[in-house]
Amino acid sequence: MKIFKNNNTLYYSLLPEVQLNDKKEEKFFLEESNRQSSCWFKNLPIFINKASTLIDYFNILHNKEAATIPGETAKVCPAIQSVLDNSILIKTPADIAITIDSTGSYSWEVSSNRMIYLEEHILEQVGSGKDTIFKNNVILKLCYRAVISSGGRYPYIFLQPHYHNKLPISIVNGIVPPSYSKNWVDLNIIMLLEVPKEGVETHIIKSGAVIAYLWAPQKLKLRNTEYSSIPPSIRRRFLGGVKT
Repeated sequence: MKIFKNNNTLYYSLLPEVQLNDKKEEKFFLEESNRQSSCWFKNLPIFINKASTLIDYFNILHNKEAATIPGETAKVCPAIQSVLDNSILIKTPADIAITIDSTGSYSWEVSSNRMIYLEEHILEQVGSGKDTIFKNNVILKLCYRAVISSGGRYPYIFLQPHYHNKLPISIVNGIVPPSYSKNWVDLNIIMLLEVPKEGVETHIIKSGAVIAYLWAPQKLKLRNTEYSSIPPSIRRRFLGGVKT
C-alpha cells in the first residue's frame, strides 16, 4: 500500500472531528521515547556509591577505606534500555479524575474531551464470580480520537510506563499482531483500577503523564497521516476479527 512507504514507522491519524489549536498539541499524546525522556533513567548513575563515571568507579575501587566496591546500576540493564529505546510514549492530553468506592461504583471526569474519552468493560467480559483473577478491579478503556497502524511490518505491545511515572492504574498488556497492525485500528488503552477496601478514593492523572508504552521489536518513528487519505478498506475495529 502506498500509504505505508517507510519501515520502522508507526503511522497515526486523528479522527476528523478533532480540531487542534496547534500542531504541537499532537506531542501531548504521542512522542518517540529515548533514554533521556525518563528523568529517573537520565539521573541514574552508572555505578552505585555515586560513582557516575569510570574515573569515580576506579577511584572508589582503589580506595582501601571504601566500605563496598561499587557495582553497576539499572542504567546498564539492556532490558530497560530496550524499552526506552523502542517505545512510543502514549500520554494523557488532559487531566483525568477517577473516583471509586468500596462497592466498585465509580465515576470519571476529563478536563477536555477533544482527544480522549473513557469507556468501561464490564467484569463479565473477562469472567464472572469470586474466583476471577480480575476480582476487586474495575476495567476502564481510555479511548483516543485517533487510529494507528504499523503497516503490518511488525507487532507492538502496550506496557506499564514504569520508568517515566507512577500511576494509580495498571495497564493490561496486549500484543497487536501484524494481521491487525497492517490495518488502522483505534488507539485504546485498557486499564485496571483497584477497588478500595473501604471508603472512597479519587485518583488524578495529570495532563502530559505517560499512560502507557507502545513497544515494538525495533525503534519506531512517528508519522502523521491525514484521515481522509486512509482507504476505508483498511480501517478496522480491533475486535472485528476475533475468532473463537
